[in-house]
Amino acid sequence: MHVPLCHAELTVADADDVEHTFEFRSMVVPTGHALYARERVPEGQEGYEFSVLGDFDANAWDLFRLLYDRIQHGLAVRHVERGELGWRITDARHLVGRITWDPDRAGEVPLLVIDGRPFTWDQVGRMLMSFEGFTLRAFVDDSIEVIGGPLLDEEGKV
Repeated sequence: MHVPLCHAELTVADADDVEHTFEFRSMVVPTGHALYARERVPEGQEGYEFSVLGDFDANAWDLFRLLYDRIQHGLAVRHVERGELGWRITDARHLVGRITWDPDRAGEVPLLVIDGRPFTWDQVGRMLMSFEGFTLRAFVDDSIEVIGGPLLDEEGKV
């Protein structure tokens, strides 16, 4: 059961002062009160997405403030930049992206949305090749930040 509660928009600037417009959705889901922000992009394209999950009785304004902070933090950091030879990982050597379906590859490999921009698995591989011989440490994390509800244990951890 998903019960939509509201729909709104907001524009936020990124690290390069480029504006991104987000559509917000507030829903009651089986595990609590979820608030989603998805960048408004042309149909069939990928952009930024952020979400939080709180208790059923969570204050919507408090959830929005947490989500807005998450958006600002996400847009303030650049993980990739265009270099002389194409896209490259920034000097911070930290890569964060959202895993999504690559329609051109029929699910054989993912499409990664990094800094609100889609990159094919091959493009990410080329960026990583500049670090040949280095060690890659990767982890997969849930895209929704759980801040309340039945998914948290007694210590506040998922």
